[in-house]
Amino acid sequence: MLNLSQLFYTSTDECLLSNLEFLPNQKTTMNDAKLLIRQILREELPRILAAIAGESAVTVPRFFTQGSWVSYKYPPCTLF
Repeated sequence: MLNLSQLFYTSTDECLLSNLEFLPNQKTTMNDAKLLIRQILREELPRILAAIAGESAVTVPRFFTQGSWVSYKYPPCTLF
């Protein structure tokens, strides 16, 4: 099996991982957009569902952060 770790981690700034990570201002922009989208969906989705399917279909959306965003938000746990 090929060892491709040098593509992700090198002593220089020119590696795949450094190109995948958000800059601080990009991370702030993405987080602000995520929060705005969630806010709008929480406010508007129940109203739209009630208009389409009646009052019995009203629900409040819940959001869960998944995937790499969670992985990069917290430092990894190490045993050594």
